[in-house]
Amino acid sequence: MAETRMDENTRLLAWMEDILAAPYWIIDMLPEQVPADAGGRYFAVDRYYREPERLRALRGKFADIILKLYCYYDILVSLDGCETWQRNPEPEELAAGIRDLPGNRFVRVLFPTEEAMLDLDGGDPYMTLYAPTVPLLEKVKKLAEAAGLFVSAR
Repeated sequence: MAETRMDENTRLLAWMEDILAAPYWIIDMLPEQVPADAGGRYFAVDRYYREPERLRALRGKFADIILKLYCYYDILVSLDGCETWQRNPEPEELAAGIRDLPGNRFVRVLFPTEEAMLDLDGGDPYMTLYAPTVPLLEKVKKLAEAAGLFVSAR
């Protein structure tokens, strides 16, 4: 049984490596990338939103998006750097894991049927969506907009 789990983990790691090279979208509080000549204002605002209570509130919005996507898709989730995976975790557990994510950890959500992935680093005020299908991307855009967030291609 452990051998099968190791084989599955190896397969997942190879799959994720491929996805990381695919086109990606950013789910963010800003509608587009800030110009380089913004006079440092972006960095001041970024610091403001990285304060623990504001970052937790943003992660709550990200958790809401993931939970709503979960209504449509099976998911695999890792809250510990891809060491362990949960298939279709309980909503309360998933939401708490995302909201309370330490700054040195990341959440990875796989959408196996869509061959797509979402990443959320505990210290970042944005989420990254890799290789979404058109239906998945459209749902993410609608859910992000409803949460006051934006989706932009990178």
